[in-house]
Amino acid sequence: YQYDTSGKLTFVGQVDNRMSVAACWTALSKDGRHLYTANSASQNITHFNISADGKTLTWAGVTSLIDKPDPGTVFNLAISANGRFLFAVAGHDDPDGPRPQGVDFAKKTVKPAPADGNFVDAFRIGAGGGLTALSSTALPVRHSQLPYGLQTIP
Repeated sequence: YQYDTSGKLTFVGQVDNRMSVAACWTALSKDGRHLYTANSASQNITHFNISADGKTLTWAGVTSLIDKPDPGTVFNLAISANGRFLFAVAGHDDPDGPRPQGVDFAKKTVKPAPADGNFVDAFRIGAGGGLTALSSTALPVRHSQLPYGLQTIP
Protein backbone atom coordinates (compact mmCIF):
# COMPACT_ATOMS: atom_id res chain seq x y z
CA TYR A 1 0.00 0.00 0.00
CA GLN A 2 0.97 3.62 -0.34
CA TYR A 3 -0.59 6.52 1.51
CA ASP A 4 -1.16 10.17 0.72
CA THR A 5 -0.87 13.24 2.96
CA SER A 6 -4.39 12.65 4.37
CA GLY A 7 -3.46 9.06 5.31
CA LYS A 8 -5.61 7.43 2.63
CA LEU A 9 -4.27 3.98 1.67
CA THR A 10 -4.08 2.82 -1.95
CA PHE A 11 -3.33 -0.78 -2.90
CA VAL A 12 -0.07 -1.05 -4.90
CA GLY A 13 0.56 -4.78 -5.18
CA GLN A 14 1.25 -8.05 -3.42
CA VAL A 15 3.83 -10.80 -3.24
CA ASP A 16 3.46 -14.45 -2.22
CA ASN A 17 4.87 -15.31 1.22
CA ARG A 18 6.21 -18.66 -0.01
CA MET A 19 6.80 -21.56 2.38
CA SER A 20 5.04 -19.70 5.17
CA VAL A 21 1.72 -19.88 6.99
CA ALA A 22 0.13 -17.26 9.26
CA ALA A 23 2.30 -14.16 8.92
CA CYS A 24 1.32 -12.52 12.18
CA TRP A 25 4.05 -9.97 12.95
CA THR A 26 6.35 -7.81 10.84
CA ALA A 27 9.55 -5.86 11.33
CA LEU A 28 11.10 -3.31 8.99
CA SER A 29 14.88 -2.84 8.78
CA LYS A 30 16.37 0.45 9.92
CA ASP A 31 17.18 1.45 6.32
CA GLY A 32 13.66 0.53 5.11
CA ARG A 33 15.00 -1.93 2.52
CA HIS A 34 14.06 -5.23 4.21
CA LEU A 35 10.79 -6.54 5.65
CA TYR A 36 10.53 -9.60 7.89
CA THR A 37 7.40 -11.58 8.77
CA ALA A 38 7.05 -13.93 11.75
CA ASN A 39 5.02 -16.86 10.44
CA SER A 40 3.54 -18.52 13.49
CA ALA A 41 2.05 -21.68 11.97
CA SER A 42 5.05 -22.59 9.79
CA GLN A 43 7.59 -21.63 12.47
CA ASN A 44 9.76 -19.48 10.25
CA ILE A 45 10.72 -15.92 9.41
CA THR A 46 10.40 -14.63 5.87
CA HIS A 47 12.71 -11.96 4.45
CA PHE A 48 11.57 -9.60 1.68
CA ASN A 49 13.59 -6.95 -0.13
CA ILE A 50 11.99 -3.55 -0.67
CA SER A 51 12.85 -1.49 -3.77
CA ALA A 52 14.46 1.95 -3.35
CA ASP A 53 11.19 3.68 -4.26
CA GLY A 54 9.29 1.47 -1.76
CA LYS A 55 6.83 0.24 -4.39
CA THR A 56 8.14 -3.29 -4.99
CA LEU A 57 8.41 -6.10 -2.48
CA THR A 58 10.47 -9.15 -3.50
CA TRP A 59 10.56 -12.46 -1.64
CA ALA A 60 14.17 -13.13 -0.59
CA GLY A 61 14.03 -16.26 1.59
CA VAL A 62 12.90 -18.05 4.72
CA THR A 63 14.74 -18.82 7.96
CA SER A 64 13.32 -21.86 9.76
CA LEU A 65 13.01 -22.19 13.51
CA ILE A 66 12.07 -25.87 13.26
CA ASP A 67 15.65 -27.17 13.36
CA LYS A 68 16.50 -25.07 16.41
CA PRO A 69 16.39 -26.49 19.94
CA ASP A 70 13.24 -24.41 20.54
CA PRO A 71 10.90 -25.01 17.59
CA GLY A 72 8.18 -22.82 19.04
CA THR A 73 5.52 -20.67 17.50
CA VAL A 74 7.03 -17.33 16.39
CA PHE A 75 5.11 -14.72 18.37
CA ASN A 76 6.89 -11.45 17.62
CA LEU A 77 9.89 -9.74 16.02
CA ALA A 78 12.06 -6.75 16.92
CA ILE A 79 15.15 -5.24 15.32
CA SER A 80 17.95 -3.70 17.40
CA ALA A 81 18.37 0.08 17.36
CA ASN A 82 21.60 -0.25 15.33
CA GLY A 83 19.77 -2.40 12.73
CA ARG A 84 22.25 -5.28 12.97
CA PHE A 85 20.21 -7.86 14.89
CA LEU A 86 16.71 -9.33 14.74
CA PHE A 87 15.09 -10.98 17.74
CA ALA A 88 12.13 -13.36 17.70
CA VAL A 89 9.99 -14.75 20.50
CA ALA A 90 9.63 -18.51 20.02
CA GLY A 91 6.85 -19.53 22.36
CA HIS A 92 5.76 -22.83 23.81
CA ASP A 93 2.63 -24.06 22.12
CA ASP A 94 0.46 -26.28 24.28
CA PRO A 95 -0.08 -29.68 22.59
CA ASP A 96 -3.58 -29.75 24.14
CA GLY A 97 -4.46 -26.84 21.86
CA PRO A 98 -2.82 -28.08 18.64
CA ARG A 99 -1.82 -25.68 15.93
CA PRO A 100 -0.22 -26.55 12.61
CA GLN A 101 3.50 -26.60 13.30
CA GLY A 102 6.36 -28.21 11.48
CA VAL A 103 4.78 -27.62 8.07
CA ASP A 104 6.25 -29.78 5.29
CA PHE A 105 5.19 -27.92 2.16
CA ALA A 106 6.39 -30.64 -0.22
CA LYS A 107 4.39 -33.37 1.54
CA LYS A 108 1.58 -30.97 2.57
CA THR A 109 1.68 -32.25 6.14
CA VAL A 110 1.89 -30.64 9.57
CA LYS A 111 3.03 -31.94 12.93
CA PRO A 112 2.71 -30.58 16.44
CA ALA A 113 6.07 -29.36 17.69
CA PRO A 114 5.75 -27.46 20.94
CA ALA A 115 8.89 -25.85 22.28
CA ASP A 116 10.02 -26.96 25.72
CA GLY A 117 9.49 -23.49 27.15
CA ASN A 118 9.56 -19.94 25.83
CA PHE A 119 12.63 -18.50 24.13
CA VAL A 120 14.07 -15.41 22.46
CA ASP A 121 16.07 -16.23 19.33
CA ALA A 122 18.75 -13.84 18.10
CA PHE A 123 19.81 -13.43 14.46
CA ARG A 124 22.47 -11.32 12.76
CA ILE A 125 21.13 -9.28 9.83
CA GLY A 126 23.61 -9.53 6.95
CA ALA A 127 24.49 -6.85 4.38
CA GLY A 128 21.77 -8.16 2.03
CA GLY A 129 19.21 -8.49 4.82
CA GLY A 130 19.60 -12.26 5.24
CA LEU A 131 19.48 -13.79 8.72
CA THR A 132 22.11 -15.89 10.52
CA ALA A 133 21.05 -17.62 13.74
CA LEU A 134 23.15 -16.62 16.75
CA SER A 135 21.51 -17.93 19.92
CA SER A 136 18.39 -19.02 21.77
CA THR A 137 17.75 -17.90 25.33
CA ALA A 138 15.08 -19.43 27.56
CA LEU A 139 12.66 -16.96 29.14
CA PRO A 140 11.88 -17.41 32.83
CA VAL A 141 8.13 -17.88 32.40
CA ARG A 142 5.91 -20.95 32.83
CA HIS A 143 5.07 -23.09 29.79
CA SER A 144 1.42 -22.15 30.22
CA GLN A 145 2.29 -18.49 29.59
CA LEU A 146 2.70 -17.19 26.05
CA PRO A 147 4.95 -14.13 25.96
CA TYR A 148 3.74 -11.52 23.48
CA GLY A 149 5.57 -8.29 22.76
CA LEU A 150 9.23 -7.62 22.26
CA GLN A 151 11.28 -4.45 22.52
CA THR A 152 14.97 -3.73 22.10
CA ILE A 153 16.76 -1.06 24.12
CA PRO A 154 19.93 0.58 22.77
